[in-house]
Order: sequence, then structure tokens, then C-alpha cells
Amino acid sequence: PSLSEMMRSGCSDVEKIQYNCALTLCNCFSVFLRKSDVLTMVSEGTIQDLILITVLRVHDIRTKRVLAKALFNILAIGDTRETLSEHDVPYSFVRLLNMNDRAVNLLCVKVIMNLSAEVHTYQAKLLEMKVIKILLEQARSAAGGVDFKRVCAAALCNLSFYPTMRIPMSEPGDAEVPIVAGVRAIIVCDEEAVYEQCAMIMLNLAMVEEARENMLTDMPGGEGKQAAVAVTVAIGENGNVSARQVAVMTLCHLSNSKGSFSPITSTALPFLCKIMKSSTEPKLVRLDAARTVANICAFFPGARKACINERIVPALEILSKTLKDDDEHAIVASIIRNMTSDAEIIFHVIEGGCMITLTRMAKLEDARIKHDVATSLVNLCLCKFESVVVEDGALECCFWLTISDCLNLTTPIYLETSTAVRLLCAHSKLAGQVALEEKLFSVLERLAAYGDSLAVQKNAATSFYSVLGFENARKSMVQKGAIETIVKLASVDKSVKEICSSALHELPSDFLSNIDAKSLEVLMALLQITDSAFLDPASFMPDRKMASKSRWVLTTPQYEVSELSIPSEWPTIVVERRVTSFVPARDSPVELVPEDVDPELTGSGTKAVQIGVFHVMKFEVDRVTHDDLKAPMSIDQDDVSLVLSLGKEESGDDGGDDQTLHTEEEGGAAGGE
Repeated sequence: PSLSEMMRSGCSDVEKIQYNCALTLCNCFSVFLRKSDVLTMVSEGTIQDLILITVLRVHDIRTKRVLAKALFNILAIGDTRETLSEHDVPYSFVRLLNMNDRAVNLLCVKVIMNLSAEVHTYQAKLLEMKVIKILLEQARSAAGGVDFKRVCAAALCNLSFYPTMRIPMSEPGDAEVPIVAGVRAIIVCDEEAVYEQCAMIMLNLAMVEEARENMLTDMPGGEGKQAAVAVTVAIGENGNVSARQVAVMTLCHLSNSKGSFSPITSTALPFLCKIMKSSTEPKLVRLDAARTVANICAFFPGARKACINERIVPALEILSKTLKDDDEHAIVASIIRNMTSDAEIIFHVIEGGCMITLTRMAKLEDARIKHDVATSLVNLCLCKFESVVVEDGALECCFWLTISDCLNLTTPIYLETSTAVRLLCAHSKLAGQVALEEKLFSVLERLAAYGDSLAVQKNAATSFYSVLGFENARKSMVQKGAIETIVKLASVDKSVKEICSSALHELPSDFLSNIDAKSLEVLMALLQITDSAFLDPASFMPDRKMASKSRWVLTTPQYEVSELSIPSEWPTIVVERRVTSFVPARDSPVELVPEDVDPELTGSGTKAVQIGVFHVMKFEVDRVTHDDLKAPMSIDQDDVSLVLSLGKEESGDDGGDDQTLHTEEEGGAAGGE
């Protein structure tokens, strides 16, 4: 209290007194402060007095910095932190932000970060302080550097894990979504830990529908939804392994909103394709990338062509080799079915190798997958161009589709398969190749024997008619039992009988020499033909009413990550006073610049002031020889008197006989001695 009273004084040296008192308080709080002391300060109102002095009474920026550190030291005691929070000690840091002092601002951000580690305790106070706005402003401020961005990322990450904070964090602004712009500014510091924290921020917000829609708000400048996806992709491409995996999960969550379809298509597909092909990523992460593609392909037709450009089909082929579960294969099957429904890109889908993937999935027992595969196969067979669909296993795919009973989906699968076979057998460029396929007769035999659908048997009869038109395929087909199968098929219906009769007439007489009466009856049925539409393949319009139209349900990621919690740090701060031995301590010492004067300068007002008269002293010196040194030295009588007077002063003798110095000339023998 005495120090507080001294800081309130109004004497002439008040700034020096306040600074020294503040320094004393800060250093005492850093070492000697106890819980009982803090509670006493609270009960006596000293804390409120100190806040008032810090915010309002003190004007010197140095003193405010020291007092802010003193308040930080008080908050370092965990047992009393909640009580101090109720008395607005943390809020005093927010009020100090108006000074725009970098040191104080950083201290404020650190206080918020430490409180965010205990958000369950301080959530109401944090919302009241509007800490989210403060953190985003400081992260984007020109004065803030890497240290600001690092602390802001940690604080926002802690806050994003608490449900009540997610909606306020994602609220859009007038021209942008602040949280997206803030994260984009934070990741500039390019640190692994920061990337990981920012990835968790985006994931936690994308998990909540309302927050996700807020982030994907369409802004006037078009920055809204595009920026959210672009920031997520940037985190995934530049961050570490954890950040990359979390970014994939975030994109999968975002793809559950309609507003993300276009941004993901234009921005994220290369990144998703890379993840699906990567053998180093966990399978669940690669599947989450595939789920994202499945979401946009099912509900955004514009994404299908973009998937071709980014080579998604080869990526699906690589991914499908690692899948074992039917639910996982269903994701790939859905993507291919939706992509093959676009007639403009069918040829490119075939060239991408999707037939190999379909053949692999046709061997599965799941009826839904088989139905999707059969529908995709028909879509591919509708392509009029010469392709590799037969070489890649179209007939083998048909063989596996018809090998098992699929309950209520058996008829749709058989109908789609028979349609695909009929299209291939009548294809203008691929029919000859199809006719020589080894598994063709096995497929046609099964289709002909399927009595639950007349359309299936009619397609089988028409396929026999097309295949027997190729001379190099007749012998093989007859040897395998084509005639017997056709004759048996003819007994199904009159329209089928007419087609079977036409098929038998494609065979030369050599193959029909030993036919029985029943076969002959089938041959004669051609005379009473009533419908010859099957003779023109171009007029064939497939019946697609049983094609797979199962609507894809938007899915969320299945990969799970652990919660990332950044702990609080409350190191007490000691302030050292800067002093020297010669001058008083100064915050900004004044540098005296000497005035340069050139004596040579002439002119009014520029010539240096000259004091006294200066002249060159000249002395003439005679040459001294050895003979001169041998000569007796002459002594001046004045010099002798001076020496005698000095001798008397040293001896202290005022009276006495005068002592006389005799020369050789005056003293004779005495002088010689």
C-alpha cells in the first residue's frame, strides 16, 4: 500500500518515483509473493488500486511495462488466479492494448494463451474480454512478429476445442472471415508446431455445421469460401505429417457443405490426388481423401472433368489395391460411377485405367458394389471411340458380375451386364476383338439361362447374332455349344425366337448339317419375323431404368486424431534497472554530436576565432665539438645567487655566514680542490 500511495503522489519527480516503485513491486511479486498476500491484497482493495494506477495514473510507458509485468507475476499463483480474474486483473491487460506498445501487447497475448489452457474455468471471462478478436488482430498486426503469431496460434488452438467457442470464432466479417484471414497470417511464420495448431483450429471449426457454413460464407470479393479451402490446402502441403493428415480431415468435413464444392474442385484436387496415391500415408487418411472426392463428384458435376485433369482415376486404381473392406471399395465404386455418367469424359476415364479397378471390384460379394460396377461398365461401353476397355478386362468383369446370386439386385445387375455385352458385341470398332474373348461364351450362356428377365435374354440373343457374324469367331462359339444355347433360348418368347433364328442364319451350312427338328424350327422362324430393329445396332436404346442410382450420402472422415492441448506457462518476471557509473539511467540516452570547425575556412561567420598571437619560435644552435667540452664552464653570478637562496630555504637557517662559491680564477687552489 505504501508503494501505491507513493505512485499516486504529485511531486515534480513523480515519474522517477513511479518507475522505482513499480520496479520494486514487480521484483517482490516475482519472488516473495504468497497466496495469503494476494488474498490480503484483494480484501484490502490493493489489487484494484494497482490496476487503476497501471491503467490510468501512470503515463510513462516504461513504468506501464513494469507494472504490467507485476500484474503478470500476481497471476502466476494458480490458487488465486480465478479470484484475480473475477477482479478483472486479466482485463487490465486488454485495456493496456490501447498504448500499442509491443512489449505490453505480447504480455497481454501470453495472458490470454495461459487462460485458454483452462478455458473450462475462464470461458465466460474470455468471451467477455473478446479474446478471439484480440488474438486475430494481434496475429495480423504489422508490429506483431513470429513470437506474436506463435502465441496466438496456441491460444486459438486451445479455444477451438471448446464447443462454446467455435461459433464465435467462425463469425464472418464484412469483407472476410476473420478466423480464416488470421490463420492465413499465422502460418506465414512457417513452423511445424504452428502448422499443426492451425490445422487443428480449422478441423475443430469444420466439424460443426454452423461454424463450417460461417467459414464458407460467400463474401463480396469472392474471398470467403475460396480462402477457407485454400488455407487448409496450404497447411496440408507445407506442414508436417500430422498437419497434413488433419488437413485432409478438414477438407472432408468441408465437403459436407454445398458451398465448398467449387473451391475444393478448383483448389484441393491436386492435394487430394497426391494423398490417395501416397503409400506412406495411413489408409484411413487416403480413404478420407477419397471420401472428399466422392462427396463433390456426387453433388457437383463440374468436379468430374476436373478429376480427369488431375488424374484421379489412376490414383483410385492405386488406392483400390490396398482396400479389403467392402465399405472402402464402395467409395471408389461411387466415384467411378459418377464420373462415367458424364459422356464427355468417358474416353478419358477408360484411358485412366478404371476398367482394371472395376474388374477388381466385380469379384467382391457386396451386391451394392456389383450394381455400381455394372452401371459403370454400361456407361463405358456407350463410348463410341476405340478404347482399351476390352483389353483391360471388360468381359472378365462381366463374368464376375454374373457368377453369384445378389438377391434383389440380381436382376438389375444381370440387366446392366447384358446391356454392356450387347453394346460391346455391336461396337463398330471393338466387336471383332470382343468376339474372340475367351470368357464371352460363358457370359452369354449365363445371360441366356437367366429366366427372371426377358430383356436380359433378348440382349443375350442379340449378342449371339452379332458375334456369329464374325467368321473367325464362329468355330470357337459352335464348339463351346452356341447352337444348343441359342435353340434353348429361342423357346423363351417369340421375339427372342426371331432373334435366335437370325443368329443361326449367320452360320454357314457346314455348321448346320446335323441339326435336329427343334433347331430347324428355329431356323424357319425367320420367315415370320415381325421386328427387325435388332439388326441396326445404332437404333438400340438401352433400358437404364434399373441402373444404379443410389444417392451417395455425404460422409465425414473416419481417421481420428488426439486432442492437441498447449499447456499454460507462468514464469515470473524480474526487471533489472539499467544504470552506469557515470550518468543517470536513461531509457533513450541523448547523444551529443560535436560541432566540426575547420580553421582553414574563411569568410564572415565561418572563420574560427583565434585567441592570442602565434609565431614560429626560432633558435640558433652552435655546433659543439670535443674541444668545447674540455673548456671550463662559465657560471653566471645570477645563477649562483639563485642556488644559494634555494639552499637556505631547504636548510631553514635564517642567519649564519654567507657561503661564497669561488671559481678557479678567484679562488686559486681552493677552486681547484
